[in-house]
Amino acid sequence: MSHAEIEGGPRLRGLLKGSAVVWTLLVIMGALMPHEHPHFDFERIPSFAALLGVVSAVGLVQVAAWAGSRGLDRPAGDEDA
Repeated sequence: MSHAEIEGGPRLRGLLKGSAVVWTLLVIMGALMPHEHPHFDFERIPSFAALLGVVSAVGLVQVAAWAGSRGLDRPAGDEDA
């Protein structure tokens, strides 16, 4: 499978749409089921845990993409000694 097929193919678009639907449902469910015993005031915010998870996942993907562009994706035989 080539890089071009992965980057813009219908399979990836379907995966992204499915992920967006699941994350949206998690946020809605978090708003409908409030936290029973919050330890901190910010835990009282509806869907705080779901939103934190989404932001963390997106941030992790961005960091991984940045790390990949900085050296993990070098051609074979390109070694800095």
